[in-house]
Amino acid sequence: MLHTILPEGLRFGVLFDRLTSVHSIYTRAEEALASFRARNGLSCPAGCGTCCEGFIPDILPLEASYLAAWLVRNRPERALGMAESDAVIPTGPGCPLYDPNKPEAHCTVYPGRPLICRLFAFSGVRTKGGQASFALCRQMPDLPPPRSGARTWEGPELATLFGPPPLMSDFGAELEGIVPGDGSRRAPLTKALPPAIRQIVFLSGLGGRGDPNRDGTDPVLPPLPRAS
Repeated sequence: MLHTILPEGLRFGVLFDRLTSVHSIYTRAEEALASFRARNGLSCPAGCGTCCEGFIPDILPLEASYLAAWLVRNRPERALGMAESDAVIPTGPGCPLYDPNKPEAHCTVYPGRPLICRLFAFSGVRTKGGQASFALCRQMPDLPPPRSGARTWEGPELATLFGPPPLMSDFGAELEGIVPGDGSRRAPLTKALPPAIRQIVFLSGLGGRGDPNRDGTDPVLPPLPRAS
């Protein structure tokens, strides 16, 4: 629920409205994904985190703000540490928010993760002809009949054997449409997150002092200057 994502000081205003739209798109994307997986019995191999081990996602500014809001609300000390630099420095080749030592739940920011992390391995793409296409992740085993013998399906065959998958491009276009123009420019998560956290910290403190409904349960975080 959105109230577990946003600090109290962000529960009104333009950014609140935009992050509410992000939350709605994420929710619908996950509902479509859950339906697709349930219908087809698809799942990641137990304990697999391969998609995070060598990959840092490019995300939209509002996705960075959503993740930053979750960190400020739920992991304030970690958020402040990230905000003090111009980039989150990975300790390995993959996502710095991935923890290989955390069994069955490697993502340390799971409720705030961006769209690509929510749909990866279970979403479809559009072919050049505009048809939906779906491919099994390379870590997934072959499927039993009648879907054995292939690992990629599209068009009528996909519709018959699987039904419609959630399409990354469609949900991504919805996110881009919230703030067109500069707001649709993506950046690596490692670069986008620190300034987003600084913005959230500032707005949380400013907004919290002006919100008559604030009950004081969230940590009050001081504004941070931009790192030099």
